[in-house]
Amino acid sequence: MKKLNRGFQRFHAYLQNLVVDQRISWKQLLGATGWKESTLQTYLRKNKLAGFLAALPNGSFQVLRNGDSITEARI
Repeated sequence: MKKLNRGFQRFHAYLQNLVVDQRISWKQLLGATGWKESTLQTYLRKNKLAGFLAALPNGSFQVLRNGDSITEARI
């Protein structure tokens, strides 16, 4: 399996601590990855929130899966 780059490693580590129905902000995602805003927007758009986040009308996100079930292969 391909080794994740640093941003994805940080993102995966952050996701592993989340639980179903938890709400997270855009700012929390940016802080977790260290990515520029445009990079995070591109990732979320291309991966359709990757099956573990749902965009909410207020700009935050709802966690759809417990983080411990999210493998590196899924991000």
